[in-house]
Amino acid sequence: MHLSKCNLFITMCALLLLTGCGSGIRHSYQSDVQFTSTMRLAILPFDNLSGRDKAGEKVTEYLFQSLSRSEKIHVAESGTVYDALRRNRIRSTTVLTGQQIDTLATALGVTHLLTGSVLDYSEQDNQYLGKVPTVAFTVRLIDVSTGQTVMTATANDRGDRRSFLFGIGSIKSSDLLAKRLADDVASRLASRVEK
Repeated sequence: MHLSKCNLFITMCALLLLTGCGSGIRHSYQSDVQFTSTMRLAILPFDNLSGRDKAGEKVTEYLFQSLSRSEKIHVAESGTVYDALRRNRIRSTTVLTGQQIDTLATALGVTHLLTGSVLDYSEQDNQYLGKVPTVAFTVRLIDVSTGQTVMTATANDRGDRRSFLFGIGSIKSSDLLAKRLADDVASRLASRVEK
C-alpha cells in the first residue's frame, strides 16, 4: 500500500509539472507560404483596442526588436515607416487600400507589410500570485506585390500559464509577456523564410 501511495504522489507531481509547461501561445496561419530570403518588411503601427495606454506602440516596438534580430528578414527602420505614413497621410494601418499598399511599398522599398491589433494588455490581481498579466494581439502579413494577406496569426497568453507550483515560472509583467509573444511570432515567421 505504501508503494502505491508513493507512485500516486510521483504521478501527481509529474502531471503538475507537465501541465505547468504548456505554452498557451496560439498561432494560426492562413497560408503555408514560404518566403524568399529577399524579404524586406515594414512593421506598421498596431492598433490599440485593449484600452491600455500605449499598448499598440509597445507591441509594434517589441515585434520590431524581435524581427530585427533575424538574419533572414530585413526590417525597415521604425522612423522611416512613421515618416512614410505621415507624408502619405495614412492614419489607420489596419485597413489599407491597394493604393496605400503600393505607396508604402514604393516609399519604403519593402516586399511585405506587417500590421495588426492589440486586443488585450492587462494585469489582474490574484490573491495568490499577485499581478497576472494577459496579452493578446493579431498579426497580418501583406504581400505588397498582390495586396493580399499571406499570413495571419493570433498570439495570446497569460502570465500564470507556465506556473506550476506557488507561482514558480509565472510572468509578472504585461511587457515581459508581450516581448515573449513577439519573440515567438518573429521566430515562427523567420522559420518560413528560405535561406
